Amino acid sequence: MEYGPAVGLTADSLSEIILKFIQDCGLDLNNLVGQGYDGAAVMSGAVSGVQKIIHDKTPYGFYVHCSAHRLNLCLVDACKAVPEAEDFFAVMERLYCILSTSVVHRLWIAKQKEIYSKEQPLELQQLSDTRWSCRISSCKALLNRIGAVVSLLTEIKN
Repeated sequence: MEYGPAVGLTADSLSEIILKFIQDCGLDLNNLVGQGYDGAAVMSGAVSGVQKIIHDKTPYGFYVHCSAHRLNLCLVDACKAVPEAEDFFAVMERLYCILSTSVVHRLWIAKQKEIYSKEQPLELQQLSDTRWSCRISSCKALLNRIGAVVSLLTEIKN
């Protein structure tokens, strides 16, 4: 089973892909007991969303907003409510922007190789409100490479 990119991002085309996948797996659609998606209207729409189209084809395919996605949104909102956390992540985003530009990125990799010669270079990731894991990865990279960050920023400043 190989699935390429969706032909369209409409509820009809996405539903078709999901239903084909279920069929290709040899699963009986009548045994579907739930659907979990993010809150995007195309997925969760009660009138014409993916969940409605699929629910119309199966009696127990009830939609539930994905709990992992909800937790992620709670974490992002909580961080925005704490000024220190909001400032910290704003600095992280600025660092990512600086370190990802082509000229500085080459210097960033070289500085890591100079200071941490036995370890693979690490990358900061662009922060996303829908993917909490990118924040964790960036925090770990910053914590492990803070010496290289300070050294590089000092060189750039001078």
